[in-house]
Amino acid sequence: MGSQEQGLSGEEAALRRRVFSPNRLTESPGLSVWQLIKKQLGDVMVTILLGAAGFCLAAEKYTDAITIITILLINGLLGILQEIKAHKSLKALKKLTVPTAQVVREGRQITVCAEELVPGDLIVLHAGDRVPADAVLLRSVNLEAEESSLTGEAAPVSKKPGVTPPDTPLGERTNLLFMGTCITRGSGAALVVATGMATEVGKIAGMMISEEKPELTPLQQTLAGMNKFIVSACFIICAVIFSLGLLRGEGIFDMFLTAVSMAVAAIPEGLTAIVTIALTLGVYRMSKSNTIVRHLPTLETLGCANVICTDKTGTITKNEMTVREVFCGQEKYALTGDGYAPEGKLFLADREMAGPTPGLRKLFRAGVLCNNARLSLENGRWVVHGDTTEGALLTAGAKMGIKKEDLEKIYSRVEEIPFDADRRLMTVICRQPDGSMAAFSKGAPETILPSCASIWSGSAASPLNQASRKKILAQAEQMAGKAFRVMALAWKPLEDYGALTTAEAENNLIFCGLAGILDPPRPEVKGALAACQSAGVKVIIISGDHPLTVKAIAKEIGLSGASGNRLITGQELDGMDDAALAREIGAINLIARAAPDHKLRLVKALKQQGHVVVMTGDGVNDAPAVKEADIGVAMGINGTDLTKDVSALVLTDDHFATLVKAIKEGRSIFANIRHAIRYLVATNVGEVVAMLGATLLGMPLPLTPLLLLWLNLSGDGLPAIALVADPPDPNQMNHPPRKVKDGLFSGVLGKQILRRGLFIGLSTVAVFKWGLGKGIPVARSLALGVLGVSQFFHLFDCRKDEPSSPIKLLNNRYLLVAGFLGLLMVLAAIQLPGANRIFLTRPLFMGEWLVVWGISLITALLDDQGFLTAKKPFGQLRGQANV
Repeated sequence: MGSQEQGLSGEEAALRRRVFSPNRLTESPGLSVWQLIKKQLGDVMVTILLGAAGFCLAAEKYTDAITIITILLINGLLGILQEIKAHKSLKALKKLTVPTAQVVREGRQITVCAEELVPGDLIVLHAGDRVPADAVLLRSVNLEAEESSLTGEAAPVSKKPGVTPPDTPLGERTNLLFMGTCITRGSGAALVVATGMATEVGKIAGMMISEEKPELTPLQQTLAGMNKFIVSACFIICAVIFSLGLLRGEGIFDMFLTAVSMAVAAIPEGLTAIVTIALTLGVYRMSKSNTIVRHLPTLETLGCANVICTDKTGTITKNEMTVREVFCGQEKYALTGDGYAPEGKLFLADREMAGPTPGLRKLFRAGVLCNNARLSLENGRWVVHGDTTEGALLTAGAKMGIKKEDLEKIYSRVEEIPFDADRRLMTVICRQPDGSMAAFSKGAPETILPSCASIWSGSAASPLNQASRKKILAQAEQMAGKAFRVMALAWKPLEDYGALTTAEAENNLIFCGLAGILDPPRPEVKGALAACQSAGVKVIIISGDHPLTVKAIAKEIGLSGASGNRLITGQELDGMDDAALAREIGAINLIARAAPDHKLRLVKALKQQGHVVVMTGDGVNDAPAVKEADIGVAMGINGTDLTKDVSALVLTDDHFATLVKAIKEGRSIFANIRHAIRYLVATNVGEVVAMLGATLLGMPLPLTPLLLLWLNLSGDGLPAIALVADPPDPNQMNHPPRKVKDGLFSGVLGKQILRRGLFIGLSTVAVFKWGLGKGIPVARSLALGVLGVSQFFHLFDCRKDEPSSPIKLLNNRYLLVAGFLGLLMVLAAIQLPGANRIFLTRPLFMGEWLVVWGISLITALLDDQGFLTAKKPFGQLRGQANV
């Protein structure tokens, strides 16, 4: 491949990108314009209207035919434009989740878009990473990969450098890593040998390219079922109107066209599309607020969330680790400096030290050698690549002149025993400058201390007695009480390295000291927690840190349960059976010294009690809990690929406040969908009531077929889309979450729709009857005016769930434009002479318009008063969060 240990140069990588295709799988093509047109023509309502237009042509009703076709063309054009916009939005959102890869270029490890990889690139992989291309292993440390997506075998496969015959089955090629598989354990470096469609998974994908058919979300499926019911009911009503018209002597042609137009106008065929648009807009808005939605149904569940289980580090806190205190040789030292810049001073009490003591040198050397992170100066700012806790230890060492790049020249790493949740420590075996071997370990004090037999004091090791152990643990508790993450460091020389087991290598260690690492809370967390409390959402902090550290952070950010904070440790959780946990879980809001399996058990216990659980995670071991939660949330910065793959949401900034914003957005999306349904169905009910009422009373039909279609065009499409684009209500987080069992029509929504539909329909019949004394054209204009103006009023007042809420007019300019455009279309049908000839209307005088506006305003006020007499406003019917 022509690669070196330094990796490819930028120039060579660019040259190979021109030779090889991009490192991505070929996607199925989107729908062409012709396919979009066919999709629009395939709609049942369009088919019926085309038939009606043909019927008009056969009957030589050319004006009616041309008008119907024109309305169809406008509707079809709007539908095609919306499809194109949705497709572009989804493509833009896919770009937000483009995978990255760690690659060595010109001797530097950098992060690049995975698409930019070329054969010959040297990539670096750690547990949780998704393999970005097919590659051959050059070196590995306890590396295992999960290849079920390729081989079907769920058990991770151990990987190591070597050579396998070309005809070896995929599942047995232990020296190769395959694109799309996931590293579950260990780390390694590999050489890319195939990219994109040339990879093993690419060969499979080439056989399967087809048009993707996205599945409907549960909400869309519910609406599709509701649409079928409404369609059946409307066809029955239309048949009644058609039959009654014939009995009354109306012409069969006119009644057929009326029945068809009535069906088209009354059926809210756009409901499912409106939900799709609402969800798409929600996804787009959330992406602008640093949240990537991976599964659309999540948006429907977010509004029900009543428990958030969150990590502390990096989510509640800044994840900017800095060593502030060091306990070494029975003395406590302070270290200054912020961030990862290797600049700071060392103090003992109030006295500045000229340099580190021999004991401190041992401590910082252990912290720098037992470390996989790296520091680099990028654009004038020091940044850490890797774990931030390890970055803090590197920075502290560099402040004391103990730099990783210098140590690596004289200490060569021979083996790494990675950190895992069971052992709770990490160890590396290094060859020292004199050729002897030594082990360097770091971990939690309660894990490291029992493994230590001696303590480094002065220039030699001495036995670690019980008094010293108590003093060390007391110092660790003091640090933890200041919200420090406490890391213990130890080492020991190895005389017979080759014959040692892992347990033996990590036993009888020499204790070096404690490092107190500060990770301050994010400033916006307090406000986000307050929003959760007012919204009835319980927050549980789960941390691997010391109990005192977790308590100190909770106090600082203002977290408090209903009866104060109840903290348990992972060990205490292990001692509880399921029944005990079920009894206690309502009071618990802090968990310290937690392991990933504790998260999974907690999620299951909460779900069994009926809670809708949000779980955050970043590491490989968090994936089961994230997957089990109702809403799994992965961290975009520090999260592993495996955790992102099983998550429903990805926070691109890892902020807790961003998660709370996502919940608010989820509530807003559901509320906006309800508003759109309320608007569409109520106005359609009004039209049906008006037509049916006039027919039953023996009056002429208030609206011609063309007027029904015109009213449908002016009032259904754009206004409903604008409604679902409403920004979140500032009070959205001031009420409890809705219950999962609450459907779209829960609370008083069904009553609101029927009441407003009756008011609109009956007032239209009344004004039509009054106008008949002036002639049918005037009566028809009056009926159209009342329907149009009532529709306009309803567009704005259906945005509020509480009658006391003010109607906001200026915070959604799209709604204003859509509303006034619909109103202008109604005015044009009434007032323009050319429209009068087409729609058989007559211009209204000022007094008649005053009647139209007055009747419409009265019905709106009556409806609002009816809302006040409901037993409970909608906001109180969403259910209480019993947490």
